[in-house]
Amino acid sequence: MDSKTLDVAPAPMIFLWGMLAHPDMRAVLGVEGTTEAHTLQGWSAQVQGGPHIRLEPGTTATLEGQLVPADGRLSSKLAFFLAASTGSVTMTELASGIAAPAGLRKPSPGGDAVEIEAAREVMRLYPNSEPHAISRRYEMMLLRASTRLRAAAMPAPRALRAPKSRADVTSLEARQPYANYFTVEEHDLQFPRFDGARSAPVTRAAFVGGDAVTILPYDPKRDRVLIIEQFRFAPYIRNDPNPWVLEPPAGRIDAGETPSQAAAREMAEETGIRARSIEQIAAYYPSPGAWTEYLYSFIGLCDLPDASGHIGGLDGEDEDILSHVISYEDAMGLMASGECDAGPLWLSLMWLGAHRDRLRATA
Repeated sequence: MDSKTLDVAPAPMIFLWGMLAHPDMRAVLGVEGTTEAHTLQGWSAQVQGGPHIRLEPGTTATLEGQLVPADGRLSSKLAFFLAASTGSVTMTELASGIAAPAGLRKPSPGGDAVEIEAAREVMRLYPNSEPHAISRRYEMMLLRASTRLRAAAMPAPRALRAPKSRADVTSLEARQPYANYFTVEEHDLQFPRFDGARSAPVTRAAFVGGDAVTILPYDPKRDRVLIIEQFRFAPYIRNDPNPWVLEPPAGRIDAGETPSQAAAREMAEETGIRARSIEQIAAYYPSPGAWTEYLYSFIGLCDLPDASGHIGGLDGEDEDILSHVISYEDAMGLMASGECDAGPLWLSLMWLGAHRDRLRATA
């Protein structure tokens, strides 16, 4: 089928396909007026190398989507989103006079909801950010989108807490003064006080990351634990004389992963050891005054080697992680000596102390 590619919408109608055709995504892009379900003849979506799918001609192919008028504002917002999510704004002009995005990202493992939530974050930056710069951190946007959806679905037990909710907070203005792998969000807001009054407008900022996991490998038969050591930038900035920190294996929860799946993956990546089974220790905010991160901590039951010294981590993430296999008694001694100074390791060792007899009895 005849076609040509351009960097702008070349026709009065745009064919939205894939995730762009989803009604919630159309709302994010500001599609207004009547849309029409349309079957595109002679074209299909084909998986390409890397994270993309592309529109490709084929004599017997068909593709379902939505046909929308290509007004200037929609064309501008669509180009911004395509550049931010794929790094390209190329449109394909079809022989029928309909323009369509030439390529999209492959569907997220987290499903439609994660894609749409990430798109909302992208379009909040329109038109005041450079979209190609956004594309370099789009994977982290998907991770944060998954985090927000997970948080919204969490139960909110209230036995002690006052009867309030996030709906009682009014955000007057929101800003994003820094955005890279992590972001910083700053809001001017008001919230209900405990005396019944409304607070004065206040400014609050938070360091925004994704939800994460920690997992402490434990061999109940030999009564050993594995603790990793790695360089950490935050202690370095704090002026810590030794910014190499002892921790459990840890990492971010990828879009589409459950916390337990992420914990098992991180343990294997960082230590080379696979857990036979895992058990959740706790779920918590390590520092809710300034950091959005929510941690899920686990214990990973496994067979540990006799020797320490395994160096693990992913080369693509510049990880350099040393494994220490030590006895339970030596691990507990780290808390007394002060060499254990990472909160998740403290929490995990304290939990292990309380549950050790049960784990050993059932090993």
